[in-house]
Amino acid sequence: MISKTDLVKDFYSKYSYPNYGEQVKTAVADTYKNYCVQPGKWLEAGCGTGHSITGTALSLPHLEFYGCDLSGPSLDIAKEVTKANKVKVNLLVHNLMTPLPFDFKFKYISCSGVIHHVETPKIALKNLADKLQDDGFIFIHAYGEDYHRRRFQIIEMLDLISSSTEDMEKRFNYFNSYVQHVRKSQRKGVLHSIYRMSIRSVFINLLDWYRYQKTRYMSEKRTVHTWHAEMHNPLFTPRWTDQFANPSDRSYNLIQFNELFEQSGLEVVEYLSLGKFRSEHLPANWENSYEKLDIKDQARLMELLNPNPTSPSVVLRKKGTETAIL
Repeated sequence: MISKTDLVKDFYSKYSYPNYGEQVKTAVADTYKNYCVQPGKWLEAGCGTGHSITGTALSLPHLEFYGCDLSGPSLDIAKEVTKANKVKVNLLVHNLMTPLPFDFKFKYISCSGVIHHVETPKIALKNLADKLQDDGFIFIHAYGEDYHRRRFQIIEMLDLISSSTEDMEKRFNYFNSYVQHVRKSQRKGVLHSIYRMSIRSVFINLLDWYRYQKTRYMSEKRTVHTWHAEMHNPLFTPRWTDQFANPSDRSYNLIQFNELFEQSGLEVVEYLSLGKFRSEHLPANWENSYEKLDIKDQARLMELLNPNPTSPSVVLRKKGTETAIL
């Protein structure tokens, strides 16, 4: 039987992670920069085509950068991107299921959009933790369970109807048919609702539609590409392939995420997205009880209260160590 690691490697060899040209992404640096004041070595585990690590290198020039990825073709693109942007990044092909091939440790390790693709996440994360300095930080981003629930259902539908992911164009055509079918059903539902609505209800629904379109427009302008964009504008691109045909994919809620960290000898310093405290989500008279909870239970409560599901991004350190933000 072919391992999931080999399946993922073959997948990205055929369909490299989306190439954004010379455009770089600074979102990772913007998110974690408060933790990266001190000089040190930075590892991007699963650096893909290098657009993120290049943006980080440009934003945090006081750090020394290393990147590894399972896909050789993706790293070929990464070399072009780093060269075009005149940044020095040490790149190598590596499988996170095996120990990292460095004789030194890193002050900062970033693993964004990767841990949900590896064959055994706890092994991959343990391998990363083994190469983290005692005073270092690991930054992890993964797919959120609620946010990606419908995408996973669509993937299951495509697996059932297309039987094989080898013919990607055929798979995409099934996906496109589904999107058009959903749109047609929605239009019928809207027309039926308008027929039965009062003038006030029509106005309210038109206002909701406007707000939705505005949110959609702003989402499309973001540097972070979301899977919802494929539902608005289905195109047969590497982005679509990565979202709807990856042979190894999973998502997490915070209970599962925290269990993974425990198994890897890590603990959370801060929840940056899912689980982050937002006072507007906390009901009246809950605050005192909330403050008595430990950090994991506080985060889980915020996850359950959040009306707009997202994906988790966390800052980690080795369990039992003290690390300071300067």
